[in-house]
Amino acid sequence: MGDAISIIQRSQLRAARALLGWSQDRLAEASGVSLPTIKRLEPGAGPLSTKVETMDKLQRALETAGVIFVAENGEGAGVRLRKQPAQPASAVDEMVVDFDQRSGECFVICDGERKFLGVFETLELARTSAEEYQRELDWHKAKLTHPKG
Repeated sequence: MGDAISIIQRSQLRAARALLGWSQDRLAEASGVSLPTIKRLEPGAGPLSTKVETMDKLQRALETAGVIFVAENGEGAGVRLRKQPAQPASAVDEMVVDFDQRSGECFVICDGERKFLGVFETLELARTSAEEYQRELDWHKAKLTHPKG
């Protein structure tokens, strides 16, 4: 992740979301920047015109997800994805957390069913709860397949 905040172009913000397959809602959840602000910043061309704090939140969220911002170098600014080592999907990744930022409601997909998990203040709290839920499910499944006695 970059240490310095760079001037991000509007096109870079749109391209970064596209590379990750993120909606504007998902970027709002990950960055803590409001959806109306993201909708206001993305259209058009040129650099983002916003507070340094907002730019920092957007850049850090996208870099954490694997985006590398390529600065203007005579060929134009751009984005690319960081090379990721192959990793098996975790059980939590397979659960698919559906988090509504406005209401805080969180749902998971478990064994093909959409289940209500709870109401949380942030996406990170919802993911932590989903991890705990998955550990509990795994424990129960292991107990059923390996009963004592």
